[in-house]
Amino acid sequence: SVFNKYSFLGSLLWKKIQINWQAKKQDKVFLKLEKRFSNIGISKTINIKKIKSNPVLAIEKVNLSIKAKQFFHFIPYKTTLKAINLLSETKNESKIKKYIEWYLDNVNIKDINGKSGTIYQYIISLTSKQVPLYIENKTTLSSSLFIILISKYITITKDTSILSNHEKSIKDIVYHLAYNQDKDGLLKIDHTTEKKDLIENCVALYTLKLYSRNKYFKDKLKLSLYNKLIKGLKIEIKNNFFSKEENFFFKDITGAKKTLPVKSVMYPDMFYQIVPFALDLYNINKSDFFTLRYIINSKLEIIKKNVPEQWRFILQKYSSDIKKDSKL
Repeated sequence: SVFNKYSFLGSLLWKKIQINWQAKKQDKVFLKLEKRFSNIGISKTINIKKIKSNPVLAIEKVNLSIKAKQFFHFIPYKTTLKAINLLSETKNESKIKKYIEWYLDNVNIKDINGKSGTIYQYIISLTSKQVPLYIENKTTLSSSLFIILISKYITITKDTSILSNHEKSIKDIVYHLAYNQDKDGLLKIDHTTEKKDLIENCVALYTLKLYSRNKYFKDKLKLSLYNKLIKGLKIEIKNNFFSKEENFFFKDITGAKKTLPVKSVMYPDMFYQIVPFALDLYNINKSDFFTLRYIINSKLEIIKKNVPEQWRFILQKYSSDIKKDSKL
């Protein structure tokens, strides 16, 4: 009816008015953010950008509408984990490529700590404006996961244009892993702490192996620095994290303090035990890991139910390896 037609058009107009009002409100908040950064002496590096459609929101499947939050808080490793999982699904290659290019465009040539290869957390608005928060955390994990994403994308699509367009940024990201290495051979979570995390060291080792073996990555350091780092890291992860007395990997190490997992806690504690084997860093069938293998496999279905969706690709890899072993 005519009434329904005009009612529908009226609701659309009202929604557009609300969205425009919300957008203006967000722009005011961004101006406050800019002022806040200028107050701490970094006004020269404030960088509020507006782009047509932010690839981060596509990966996160976020619809920043009047019903949603005003802003999306981009945390690098979390979004990259989602992108890795999305890549295993069909028809996502274009979306993934846009995210990879966006990430590389925002990699720091030199961050506020003087380091290259890092990326800040961002606030992204309804109007596709983005502002860096000058916060970096878990840089080892963020760098590792992003290189895994690029490697998997190239392997699937054979599209190497990303490498030629962003060669230096990619090298800087990988080199940042070497920068985070401590005196004991393990990688710190980031430059702000002495803490070393089992998952982050395992993912970094897996990343370095992918990077050094992928023929598409052109890097002279691959055969020298990174191969040495790979050999040393594999030895030090086992020597420092694995307890023969407890038959478990420690979750993290800070100085002399080592944190053992709680066997009744499926995530993150028991999930941590799967990672070194899921990433093919160690052979779970070796005698050193016999007891641990039995415990993991007896709890595997319960662990799967408790692990967040973001770590799905690791669980899938471990499960497929178990099936292969059972056929031998």
